Amino acid sequence: MGCNAIPSIGSWYAGDIYLRRVEVTIQSNLGELLKSEAFGGYSNSQIAPYISMYWGSLMIGRWAGAISVFNPGKTLKNVLFIIVPYIAFGVVLFVNHISNNDISGLYLYGWSILLLIAGFFYGQEKPSKTLFIFGLLGVLSMLLGLFSDGTIALYAFMSGGLFCSIMWPSIFHYQ
Repeated sequence: MGCNAIPSIGSWYAGDIYLRRVEVTIQSNLGELLKSEAFGGYSNSQIAPYISMYWGSLMIGRWAGAISVFNPGKTLKNVLFIIVPYIAFGVVLFVNHISNNDISGLYLYGWSILLLIAGFFYGQEKPSKTLFIFGLLGVLSMLLGLFSDGTIALYAFMSGGLFCSIMWPSIFHYQ
């Protein structure tokens, strides 16, 4: 019994492989990118909060994606879709703060989280629609990162983690 015996298992496998490649590729290159002059010319000691926010972005989306598992009422669910991503964002900022990292460059990243929230509402908890929305947002953020520089490019690349974060549950929920 191979992958083709269950029609969507091949799609799940391919989706998961590409998702992992994107996640690891962004993280593997973000540090060196931040050291370049076009992206801020940060020193090794200055890049930690940005790498942390990238990995934290993966957590932010997964926390928001997990809300539906608890079956809250519609109103509570809508409120949680707005509040939970910002709570997770606050956790990442707090951990960086207690680690004595300068977090002032991360505050405006909250706007990227607003895009995540809008994507959740637009996706209407339909896995294929949600996957399409966040896949598109991920591609657009990578293109924005490639064709811009400075803070805009930095936030665009970090948003790659944010938009990839909900893909895993969408891929394996897809029917």
